[in-house]
Amino acid sequence: MQPKNYSGNKTKKRDFHNWKNKVEQVFSLIKQTIYFEQRKDDIFPREFDKTNNKRLIRSEYEKSLYFKNHKVQRTDGFELHHIVPLSWAENLIQFKLLDEWRNMLYIDGFNHAKITQNQNRNVCLSNNNETLILSDFKGNNIILEKDQNVLYSNVHLEAMLCYNKQLLT
Repeated sequence: MQPKNYSGNKTKKRDFHNWKNKVEQVFSLIKQTIYFEQRKDDIFPREFDKTNNKRLIRSEYEKSLYFKNHKVQRTDGFELHHIVPLSWAENLIQFKLLDEWRNMLYIDGFNHAKITQNQNRNVCLSNNNETLILSDFKGNNIILEKDQNVLYSNVHLEAMLCYNKQLLT
């Protein structure tokens, strides 16, 4: 469907543009569902874990967006952590909301283990300048110093703080 292949005036070429707009709209809607994920410029059905039909595989695209947006390189000893854990999702829509780059932090393995030992309760993200604080609802804090325990870009910090607040309300 190339407009140059259509002869005639602008009215005869309008069908091509209507078709193109409709297709783009359909693909945009498909990307927003939990059943599909975008990888680069392509859309694929989201994969389920073969051992547990209810569990979805985490989105590689969202992981790559974290590294791209924060301009972070993969580093030994660091792990990508979901601030609000995926296990909190009660349905597919919630899973997709939680498996989002704004709900992730690239933290050192030691602090990741501390969060895991606290049963992933450190879900409240706050900051004190460039220091990030992950708190649970009992006042237990994990302190993450930028470029030491956590790798992120200040450019996206406010978006991450707002997204965290939205997820928890």
